[in-house]
Amino acid sequence: MPATPAYFSFTAGNEAATIALNVTAAQVRRSSTPGVGGNDIALAIAELRGGAPDQAYQAFVARIGTEVQEARRQQKNAQVLTGAVDERRMSTSGVSLDEEMVNLVRFQRGFQASARTMPTMDEMLDTLINRTGRVGL
Repeated sequence: MPATPAYFSFTAGNEAATIALNVTAAQVRRSSTPGVGGNDIALAIAELRGGAPDQAYQAFVARIGTEVQEARRQQKNAQVLTGAVDERRMSTSGVSLDEEMVNLVRFQRGFQASARTMPTMDEMLDTLINRTGRVGL
C-alpha cells in the first residue's frame, strides 16, 4: 500500500493565507483494494452524510448562526439604548433658545424697571430735601 500523500501544503506561520492543494486526482485513493474501478472509500465517505458527524456539524453551524443573530440583536439594542441616553442627556443639559429668549426679555424688563426707579427716587429725595421747611409752597 503506497504512503498517504500530504493533501495540503502551507507556509508555517501563515497557514490560512498560503494553504494549497498538494495532490493530483491520480494520487487520491478511491479504494482500499488495488485495481481500477474500486470506490469503497468514496462510498464510505458518502455514507457519512446524515450520520452523527454530519448532524453534529449541522447543529454546530445552526448554533453559531443563532449566536451571531443574537449578538447582532443585542448590538442594535445597545445602540438604541445609547442613543436614547444621549438624547436624554442632551435634553437636560442642552440650551433651549426659547427659554433663553424668555429669560433675556424678563431681565431686560427688570433692568428697565430699575432704570425708572432711580430717577423717581432722585426726584422724591430732591422734593424732600429742598422743599422741607418751606411753608406755603
